[in-house]
Amino acid sequence: MIEKLLENDNKQVQVVVSIEDLRTLLKEIQETGPVKQSPSAANSEDGEITGYLNRSKAAKLLNVHPITIYRWTKQNILKPIYINHRFLYPIAQLLKIKEENDFQL
Repeated sequence: MIEKLLENDNKQVQVVVSIEDLRTLLKEIQETGPVKQSPSAANSEDGEITGYLNRSKAAKLLNVHPITIYRWTKQNILKPIYINHRFLYPIAQLLKIKEENDFQL
């Protein structure tokens, strides 16, 4: 459900959901653990890395300044989710960028 919202290139999205859809979304967020305290992530059953990092932890993982993460978000290089007034960055996406750009730890 969240992935479909992130595919939208518009800056603003208005979403109307039923209470049942909201419960499903909250359950999904609880299962993936939206904020990890360290870059170590869990692997899902299909081997995909799951979990999210806040902006400062994402910056530490990529060894860049948090302003760089902010700029990449504005440029749609990173596609975070927005929950409780916070941007959360998928660990899998961050690791892919790190691998593609050969970032050093």
